[in-house]
Amino acid sequence: MKREKPDKGPAYSAIAARLQAEIASGLYPPGTALPTQRDLATQLGVNVSTILRAYQELQARGLVMGKKRLGTIVASQSFSPPETAAGTAELADLTYNSPPVSDFILAYAAELARIGSDPRFKEVENYSSLNGSLWARAAGCQWMAEAGLATTPDRVVVTSGAQHGLFTALATFIKPGDVVMTDRLTYFGLRALAATLQFSLLCVDSDEQGLIPDAIEALCRNHRMAALFVVPTLHNPTAKTLDAERRARIASLAQTFDFIVVEDDVYSLLAENGLRPISSMCPERAFYITTASKALAPSLCLGYLVAPADHIGIAAESARLTGSMSTPVSALIMSRWIEVGTARRLLEANRREVNKRQVMVAEVFSGLDYQSAPYSMFLWLRLPQPWRALDFAASCRRRGVKILPSPDFAADNKEIEQAIRINISGSITMERLRQALETIRSLCEDRPRAVHGSV
Repeated sequence: MKREKPDKGPAYSAIAARLQAEIASGLYPPGTALPTQRDLATQLGVNVSTILRAYQELQARGLVMGKKRLGTIVASQSFSPPETAAGTAELADLTYNSPPVSDFILAYAAELARIGSDPRFKEVENYSSLNGSLWARAAGCQWMAEAGLATTPDRVVVTSGAQHGLFTALATFIKPGDVVMTDRLTYFGLRALAATLQFSLLCVDSDEQGLIPDAIEALCRNHRMAALFVVPTLHNPTAKTLDAERRARIASLAQTFDFIVVEDDVYSLLAENGLRPISSMCPERAFYITTASKALAPSLCLGYLVAPADHIGIAAESARLTGSMSTPVSALIMSRWIEVGTARRLLEANRREVNKRQVMVAEVFSGLDYQSAPYSMFLWLRLPQPWRALDFAASCRRRGVKILPSPDFAADNKEIEQAIRINISGSITMERLRQALETIRSLCEDRPRAVHGSV
C-alpha cells in the first residue's frame, strides 16, 4: 500500500494517528499484523526509530501488542477510556508539569485592568530589542537572584519559555558533529534538538544523588565534549537534586576540560533548597535557563536565559532568528509582578498546593519505590517486577490514567530502569488525583495482565 509521509506535527505521532484510523476502519482487523517497522519506514521515507516510536504509541493506547516472530499485532480489544457518571469519557492526564492553583488567573485578570496605566505599556505594540527590554531583563535578574544567581541585565535574554531558551543557548555555540553530555534519562526536548542541530548525545552515569562527576571526568578524558546539559534541581524525570559538592565539581570540570554547562534550572524556585546554581560558579562557561511557566503558569510563555559575556550578542541574535520573541505583554506583567511581590505570592501558593499533594502521594504510595521531593510537581515511580514501563503505561491508560514511561526519556539504546513519571499538579483536582494514584497503586500490586508484549 502506497503511503505519503505525514507533513505536519511530530512524524511518529502523525503515523500513529493514521494507523489508528486504519485499524478503526477495519483495514487491519484484530489479530492481523501491521507492516514491519523496516518496511513501513521505507514506504514513508523515515527512520526505523520513528516507526518504533509510532508503534509504541499505539501500544500505549492499547491498540496493538508485540509478539515474537509475529511482529506487531492488532489487539482484540481497542482502547476505550472509562466513562464518568454522565457518560462522557474522562482521562486523568498526569503527563504535564504545570502549577496546580488558580490564583494566577485571578491575578492575571486584575493585572490586565491596571496595566494600561504603566508608562512601559506603550512599548508592547513594537518589537523589543534582540534580547528584550531593559526593564524586562532587570526584572529577570531580580527573579533569578531568588534562585541564587546574581547577574546583570546585559547578560540576559528574555525568551518565550525554557524550551526557547534551551534552543537559543545551544544554537549560540553548538556545531554539527559536537557531543553533548547528559543523563541517560533526560528531557525529551533535548533529544529533539540534537536531531535539529545535528549534535550527538553521550550519556553520563548517575546514582541516587544524580550525575556522577567522576563519570563526567572519565568521558572528558576520552572525548572532546562541547557541553553538559544538566537539571541540577528536581531533575526531570527522576526528581533528583545535586548537592553542593557535585555542583562545585561540575563547575570545576567545565573549566578544566573547556566545555559549556547548559543549566536548566526551572524548578529551583519551587524547591527553595538554598543550593547555588552551577552557573554561579563558572559564569563564563555556563548558560542558565529558567522560566515563569513552571513557577507561575504555562500561559505566560516567558523565560530568562543568562549567557556568558562573550556569547551574549550571538545568543540575542539566535533568540530573534527563531521567530520566538517573548510576548511583550507577558514580559510587562511578569516584570510588574516581580517588582511588587505578586510573583512571589503566586509562587508560594503553588508551593503550598504541591506540598499538599505530595503529602497525599506519601499516603497512597506508602511502601512503593518512588523518588520525589516536598515541592516537586512530579515523581519517579520504579515499577515492581515483572512490569515493563510501556506495558504499565498501556494498562494505566486502559484504566483512565495517562503517565509517561521511562523509554520516553531514554537518551540512548542501553537498558534503563522500568519506571514511570507521574505529574501531580496541573488542573486535576485533589479528588481525581487520588483516584488516579490509587489506580496506579493497584496496578503495582497486581501482575501484568494486559495483552501487550514489547513492540
